Amino acid sequence: MISIFRSSKNFKLLLNNNNNFLLKSCLHQTSQLLNIKKAPLNGNKLHEIKDIDHHIKKMSKAKILNVTNMNNNESKWIALDKIEYQDPSGKNRIWEMCHRTSRKGDCDAVCIYTILSATKDKPRETLLVSQFRPPVGKLTFEFPAGLIDENETAEQAAVRELKEETGYHGVVREISPIIFSDPGLTNANMKLVVMDVDRSLKINQNVVAVPDVGEFIDVFHIPIDDLYSFLIEKEKTTHAVDSRLLHFAYGLCVASKI
Repeated sequence: MISIFRSSKNFKLLLNNNNNFLLKSCLHQTSQLLNIKKAPLNGNKLHEIKDIDHHIKKMSKAKILNVTNMNNNESKWIALDKIEYQDPSGKNRIWEMCHRTSRKGDCDAVCIYTILSATKDKPRETLLVSQFRPPVGKLTFEFPAGLIDENETAEQAAVRELKEETGYHGVVREISPIIFSDPGLTNANMKLVVMDVDRSLKINQNVVAVPDVGEFIDVFHIPIDDLYSFLIEKEKTTHAVDSRLLHFAYGLCVASKI
C-alpha cells in the first residue's frame, strides 16, 4: 500500500498527526526475531516455535506439478478479457486483463494490518500469514486477507477473516478506500483494514485458528519494530514477500526516519 505514502510531504503530515497509527510504528533494525508462532491447521491451538524450520518442513511437500493453458469456460475464480480502448492520442488499442468472477459488490477483498497490544513480556506485534502460493511456486508472507462475501461489508469481512485465519478477535480502527492490487494486469481490488487486538481479553487467549478446507496457513507474530528487517531476511532465504506487505513495511521504515 505504498500509494498511501506518495511524498515526503505526506510523511510529514503523518508525523504531525498524533492519532495516526503509522506514527506509533517506529522501526528499529534488528536481527533478533521475537515470539514467532504458528497457527496449526484444522482448528488446533496456536503454539510457539523457536524458528521457521518446522514451518518450512511442514510445507515441503507443496510443489508445482504441471502448468497448462486454461480457457474461461474452465475457470472458476478468474477470467481473461480483451479490452478495446482509445489512448490519449486517439489511437485504438488492445489490452489484455484478467478479473475475478467472484466479486459481489464494488470490492473484492480485505487485507488486514493487525496491531496486537503489548504485554509485560511482549512488544506490540502484527500478524503475518505464510502459505504456499502456486502462481509463484513458493511460500509467501502476506497480511491476513480474504474475499468479501455477498451482503458483507469490508468491516465484517475483516473481523471474520482475522478470526478464521488467526483465531484472534479484532476491532476495526480504520478502513482505506478501495485500492488496486496490480492495475496493469487486473481490476482486482481490496481495502486495507487496520485492526486492534487486545491480548488482555479472554477471547484473545489460547486462540484457535479455523482456516477453510484446503487452506494450509501458518500465522507468525512479528514485533512491529522488526517487520521490515524480518521480511528482508526471509525474502533472501525462504520466502517470497507480497509486494503490498513489503511496501507497507518500508513505509513504516521511511516514516520513522523523517
